[in-house]
Amino acid sequence: MPQPKSTTATLNYNLDHSQGGADAIYAGTAGEKRRKHDPRTVKINDIRGSPEKFEIDTHGFQLIERESPEKVFDDDARIKDVYYPDCAQLIREATGATKVLPMSHVVRRQSWRTAFDAEKELDDMARSKGPAAVMFAHVDQSYDGARQRVGDLFPDTDLSTHRWGIINVWRPIERPVTRSALALCDARSVPDSDLLEVKIHFPDTPMAGEDNKENQAPKGSNKDPYAYRKPFGAWEVRAPKVEGEHKWYYASEMRPDEALLLKIFDSKKTGVARRSPHTAFVSPEDHGPERQSLEVRSFVQWEDQSSE
Repeated sequence: MPQPKSTTATLNYNLDHSQGGADAIYAGTAGEKRRKHDPRTVKINDIRGSPEKFEIDTHGFQLIERESPEKVFDDDARIKDVYYPDCAQLIREATGATKVLPMSHVVRRQSWRTAFDAEKELDDMARSKGPAAVMFAHVDQSYDGARQRVGDLFPDTDLSTHRWGIINVWRPIERPVTRSALALCDARSVPDSDLLEVKIHFPDTPMAGEDNKENQAPKGSNKDPYAYRKPFGAWEVRAPKVEGEHKWYYASEMRPDEALLLKIFDSKKTGVARRSPHTAFVSPEDHGPERQSLEVRSFVQWEDQSSE
């Protein structure tokens, strides 16, 4: 049987604050891309051709063939009306969840390098030129951050009775991914001790598709847009104590008719992957136009299962 291919790339891990790393992230700013990291060279295996079956409750991620009912993704209202319901149905089918409520989305149409170069003359706290590929290993919410995020959006929801979580649906748009692919880490290879909670600050703007809108002002005020919304916790990933301990994967030339499910949080503490670190990466094989992608984040409940 032929061996699945692999590539070697540099991934950015958390750099300790004492060495110049940042302990907070200001999303959608020029300074976000200037934070210092701990770069490590790692092997990233292609899941295509692998005899292993990658599943969201085992590995923290799952690749699924799925045509999208929406093709253009240039209108936030249409994304919510047409694409959100399809994401919810996909998650229900793949996980057995009984309730799925999409929370927000982000469309990325430029590479990290393109955005970084375009923002060279901006102050650190200036709004960025638009969403770009994220180039450091992370999980969108920490365990506490997930509870805060869902509590903010759905304050009347009881999170103590049933199993619940946050799952992202990530897919390419326009064309296959031939650069800045998404690397996914097998959740089983990353102990909680390798995760560091950092506070992520968002401006006082709607989350759905507007995280990084350029020059977006807070509603009804000309003051600091980051002064209004309470930050929440996200995970950054520390480099493993043993080289190669973290097992990284990617799906080569992922197509628009494919979707990745990413586990961000799961309240169930045993027997399932609770989170999957991920990051975009630059590969020696990168070629072609910039990656374009869409990510939808959803609150998920299993009302037939206990919370833990």
